[in-house]
Amino acid sequence: MCTPTHRGNGDNLDLAEFPEHFRDLFRGPPGSAEPPEHRAARMAAARDVLAELLIEGEADAVALEDAWYAVLIGGPMLLRGCRARVPRAHGRRTREAA
Repeated sequence: MCTPTHRGNGDNLDLAEFPEHFRDLFRGPPGSAEPPEHRAARMAAARDVLAELLIEGEADAVALEDAWYAVLIGGPMLLRGCRARVPRAHGRRTREAA
């Protein structure tokens, strides 16, 4: 997963900027019309990142929270075509537990 702690040498992303870039990936650039081909590429990348977060979230609670946040800001359309299994939300009761 590409996080601020896993940056490559050529990446100059500041830790303070990371959350904004995360939001922009899932909701798009603020205040501008996004060309359809850019939106399609951004959404494909967002789905890949979401899938990776969901996979990591099976063993890492922070990654799972990041995945749920991504869906919250990006919308449920991100889950369409996602290659990872979506876990149940924390604290939800299933029929078996009820």
